[in-house]
Amino acid sequence: MYWLYEIPTFSLALLFACIFVGFTWLGIIFLKPFLRLLLRSQVGLNDVVGYTFGAHCASLGCCSGCLPLRPIKTLPTSIGR
Repeated sequence: MYWLYEIPTFSLALLFACIFVGFTWLGIIFLKPFLRLLLRSQVGLNDVVGYTFGAHCASLGCCSGCLPLRPIKTLPTSIGR
C-alpha cells in the first residue's frame, strides 16, 4: 500500500475518480436490467425510494450541519483567548 504515497496528488485523485465512475457505470450497465425485471411488479416502490432518499438527505444534512460546530467551538482557544 505504500505505492500510493509515491503517486502525485492530482494523478491519485484522477485515478480514484476513474475507479469510482467506472464501478458506477458497470453497475448501471449490468445490474439495471436485472433490477428492472425484479422490481417492476412491486407496488409502492416509488414511495420506498422517496422515503429512503429523504432519510439519506436528512442524515447527510445533519452531518453537514455539524461540521462547522467543532471549529467554532475551538476558535477561542486557537486565537489565544
